[in-house]
Amino acid sequence: MRALTLILLAACTTPQVDLTRLTIDELRRQQQIADDEAAKKRQQEEQQQAEQKRLEQEKLLQQQQKEQQARQAELAKQEQLAKADPAATSKQLYTEAGVEFDLGHFSAALEKYESAYRLRPVTPALFNIGQCYRRLNRLTEAANTFRTFIAKSQESPSVEKARVLLADVEEQINTSKK
Repeated sequence: MRALTLILLAACTTPQVDLTRLTIDELRRQQQIADDEAAKKRQQEEQQQAEQKRLEQEKLLQQQQKEQQARQAELAKQEQLAKADPAATSKQLYTEAGVEFDLGHFSAALEKYESAYRLRPVTPALFNIGQCYRRLNRLTEAANTFRTFIAKSQESPSVEKARVLLADVEEQINTSKK
């Protein structure tokens, strides 16, 4: 009887060991499948993000190209107007530049101030051009423009302010060199 019990006990425990081993192997296999699926999903997400980034960059580039084309068209229009009536065009450009400056669009303001100055070089415009350079952190150009303004317009009420701004810009230039 004791032998029979041992045989039955061995028969009962052997499949459990096999079931346990099978269960562990199955769990490992399922975990590997889950890991593979997660890796595949991460890879797909990375590809989607890369594609989205590429599309955003392409869209930004297209936007920049459109803006450049619009600026070129505006410049061509201004050139035609300047040939017809340089004084009126210059005045219009100064007005537009002031609006751009007030809006904080210093690059656009600088372009318009410089275009207006080329058409009709009035000394007060140099002060505004210097301010644009200063706001764009183009300090060397700002300093040069303020110096030119000061030299050309000794009697302007803005000369003293230009001297103060020039000193500030020169200090910033010297600080950045250290």
